Amino acid sequence: MYQKSDTNPEELVKLYESLKVDRDNMYSIWEECRFYFNSEKQLMQPNNSGSKQIEQSTPLNPVGYDASMRFASGLFSNTYSAGDQFFSFKVSQAQLGDNEDQMKDWAIDAAKTCMDRITSTNFAITAYDMMLSYSRLNTGVMYFEWNRDKGLVFREIPVTDCCLAEDSEGYVNIVIREFELTNRQAYQKWGEACHPSVKEEAKDVDKSNKKIKYLHFVTPRKDYKSDSMNKMDMPFKSCYVNLEKKHLVEEGGYSYFPYATPRFLHNKQMPYGRGQSFTALDVMRVLTKMGENIDDGVELKVNPPIFAFGNVEEEDIDLQPGGFNHFGVDSKIEHYQAAIDLPAADAREIRKEQEVRNLFFNDVFITIEGEAALKNVTATAIDFLRAERIQALLPIVNRLYDEFYSPLLKGVLQILVENGEIPPPPSIDIKNLRVEFSTKLDQKLKLQDSQQILQSLMEVQQIYTQMTESTDLKHLINVDEIARDLFRNKNVSPKYIKSEDETNESRSAEAQAMQAQQNQQMMMEKVGQADPLRKPEAGSMVDKLGEL
Repeated sequence: MYQKSDTNPEELVKLYESLKVDRDNMYSIWEECRFYFNSEKQLMQPNNSGSKQIEQSTPLNPVGYDASMRFASGLFSNTYSAGDQFFSFKVSQAQLGDNEDQMKDWAIDAAKTCMDRITSTNFAITAYDMMLSYSRLNTGVMYFEWNRDKGLVFREIPVTDCCLAEDSEGYVNIVIREFELTNRQAYQKWGEACHPSVKEEAKDVDKSNKKIKYLHFVTPRKDYKSDSMNKMDMPFKSCYVNLEKKHLVEEGGYSYFPYATPRFLHNKQMPYGRGQSFTALDVMRVLTKMGENIDDGVELKVNPPIFAFGNVEEEDIDLQPGGFNHFGVDSKIEHYQAAIDLPAADAREIRKEQEVRNLFFNDVFITIEGEAALKNVTATAIDFLRAERIQALLPIVNRLYDEFYSPLLKGVLQILVENGEIPPPPSIDIKNLRVEFSTKLDQKLKLQDSQQILQSLMEVQQIYTQMTESTDLKHLINVDEIARDLFRNKNVSPKYIKSEDETNESRSAEAQAMQAQQNQQMMMEKVGQADPLRKPEAGSMVDKLGEL
């Protein structure tokens, strides 16, 4: 039973209507993305935004579906792995205080417990579904909460069912989710808190299955109390509203924001993501048209129009596949030969398909998997592909960490602490923790960096060896600058490369050490010339001292 409050449901509905304008402006492009990139395109529900419906009989090239699925699979499998501790909680040195050892131990144990609990839930399935939506619509939405009977529960919500808004820093902090319940379902969920008409119709056999739209609002609460565990005092307000009746059926709250909402790319004009699927639409439209033309060309080749005896008006000539034409009283029966270069058309179609795959970074995940995955490609070309394409992918991965994994993991930690699964932290607010990642993708990128450094060192060593063998080159070329340019071109981190001054100081110190070593060697050689066992010469100072 919901607790009474001063919340005005009409004001909430006004907020929904204002945010719905931006959402509906995105709906037509989402609809087209779903059509080209979802195999379930026929399940796309009509909307009330006025967007034009795409002809469902249009033959589709499957590359959009396949490329987006490969991207989602590659991204998910390289950022999450059940059983592997892919994250840790960190505290800055300034916040550790006097409990440094205790706090570090707590953070290690808390991360392990979070990983164990997540692995035993529906997270993997739900997160992959979210990644698919994220790859195709450029915005993902995942809801998570603590269920009294099931524990941690995760749910993927289509962004098409949500209205989003951001805080001043560009992070989503308002989500309004649309969903439908029958009168019977609503009464089972909320009982006497339902609108009177819903309670009445829930008992009517003919009206009990009538569907009503509801809204779930999660918004920041202005007057929250940080030291209270009462849901009405928590930082984020949760309200369920019957949209038709503008009736508040439930109000509660969360101590954490229960939605993780990653955007592929982001601009300041809208809270919804932009990305590769929007860019790929132009190519998919061309591919669809090309597919139609190629199919027509093949059909004309296999079943060409026929010209036979008889007269026919020129405008009545049928050039469709299998068309039969009477043309000329003295003409022979002939088949129309269509001047269509099918091999050239196929080659162009393959090039366009590769454009789509590249937009979805399929080539990046192939190169990350190693050279064995690429055929007929040189090692130099692979290095170039990796360096160039990974540079484009890294900002996207970092945003995924920042907008999806980090808030979700900190939210899960908050849930587990509140429900007694993890003890509270000794000396810090959970919100001030930092999440660090050690995913498969990070490990592969670090390994790739190591390989790049090793290869660069070998190439630079060859240059220096060549210089020592040629005195003329040594006077002509600044080999240090060549080495620095090579390291930069190989994307070796600047922190590993000494400056010119540091290089000169190192060489000077090495020269001084070598000089000192040479001096010591000369001294040892002189000392070695004296034979301590040889009898002193007669009358020498040593001989006289011996007589005394």
